Amino acid sequence: MSNKNTVAKNSNFRSSSVRPDSRANTLKIYSIGSVILLIAIVVLINILVTGLLGDPLTFDFSANSQNTITTQTRDYIDSMPDNTHIRIVGLLERPSNLQNSPYEYICPLLDDYEAKSGGKITVEYKDPELYPSIISELDPNNVYNLEEGSFVIQYNGQIQVISPLDCFTIDEDYLVLYNAYIPTSNNVEYVFTNAIARLLSGFNRKAYIITGLQDDSSMAVKTILNALGCDVDSIQVSDSFAIPDDCDLLILNGPNTDITEKVMLAIEDYLANGGKFICAVNFTDFNSKESFANLNSVLNTMNINIDPYIVKENDVNYMLDDSGYSSLVSVNSTFLELSTTDFEMYYTFKNSYTRPVSILNNSGSSFMSVAIGGTSENAICVKVADSGVTQYGEPGRYYTSAYSTIPGLVNKPEVIVFGTTDFTSDSYISTYGMNDDNVKFFKSCARYLLGADSSASVDVPTRGISDYALDGEKVTETSSTVVLAVFMISIPLVFLVAAAFVYEKRKNL
Repeated sequence: MSNKNTVAKNSNFRSSSVRPDSRANTLKIYSIGSVILLIAIVVLINILVTGLLGDPLTFDFSANSQNTITTQTRDYIDSMPDNTHIRIVGLLERPSNLQNSPYEYICPLLDDYEAKSGGKITVEYKDPELYPSIISELDPNNVYNLEEGSFVIQYNGQIQVISPLDCFTIDEDYLVLYNAYIPTSNNVEYVFTNAIARLLSGFNRKAYIITGLQDDSSMAVKTILNALGCDVDSIQVSDSFAIPDDCDLLILNGPNTDITEKVMLAIEDYLANGGKFICAVNFTDFNSKESFANLNSVLNTMNINIDPYIVKENDVNYMLDDSGYSSLVSVNSTFLELSTTDFEMYYTFKNSYTRPVSILNNSGSSFMSVAIGGTSENAICVKVADSGVTQYGEPGRYYTSAYSTIPGLVNKPEVIVFGTTDFTSDSYISTYGMNDDNVKFFKSCARYLLGADSSASVDVPTRGISDYALDGEKVTETSSTVVLAVFMISIPLVFLVAAAFVYEKRKNL
């Protein structure tokens, strides 16, 4: 009997132990509810922060703001019509690790283009191996020979192709010595923004660079001209040399030897038909005894001559080194008065190993010729011969660049001549960067001769190569305060409020 009672009691115990506990159910409901409430609060904060404070809470702490588009690009994007749609396609899988590759400068910046465009710009990545149709979709006629790893900007059926190598200024000296590419400046935004501007403006010109007379590859010049809406090709010096009919601008950059008679006659004919010509010649060990007779024959038809000497500055206020062969030159005031509406002017330039450029002032001519950069009044010219170095001429002011045209003609020829390559050479531009005044002036000269208006290009500053170290000034400014407020105060406060609410409900149960 007692065993039966014991079993009965145990049976009653087990029955009561599985009976629902109303307090436990209430706690369970509050726990689930508090989690749901917390998730809802986090989602709501995320929506509010992204929608209302997205930009203020996004910070690029890198020293050169490598991942953030500049005000110039932002203003240009804002000026686009609301219905603009620009598609940027990377012909690759987006790298999971961007470090130590060109894409660490490209991909994060493209993210910023998309984020700040208000839907006008989209960025996607399509590896041709995974999406074989993407090549024919972007370039159905196979005009551009698209390659994996490049980027394509598409707008209204037209495209611009950008190679990662196009986005950097390369150390020319290192390339020549070691055949290796070392970037010296980051031109990613400069290249992408101007490629977009070119597509939207519809501006399209063609430039040709004469090759075969110099070592310079003119990579930087090509980048500058591309950003001005200009396709660039080369014309090799040969017995069949000819200037194509579609040439809007012809460039001779740093020849070591004189042009041939064939080239001379072709350029003279080109100018006679209203051609535009930029010539840059310097004084080096390779051409110190070269008088450039054929080149001068061309330039003489435009009232300009390059003299076979080297400029030596004697005024310490102009000299950049003890030799006097590297110096500052000031812009001729006459040129400033003449061209302030056409050129983006800078008052001083750097010149090194420069040949003097003179105006011939042919009597009775219809030329409008004006010198550009000039030395101090104490400079001299030096002649180099087998017997040594001798002074040529009296101390005075010598000019190192000049502009000439024949006004009044429907198709007026125009020539800009530099007695130095400190405006156009890869070596100079890789050393001083695209933001250098010399380089900016060359951009202005090219823009003027091409007839490019302001809508065809955007004056975006380029940047140095960053190591992504944190910029102390940026970290300690307003951005730090906002980050502190959001992550150290606001979010913890939300959790405290939620915890207090749950505790208040549970303590009376």
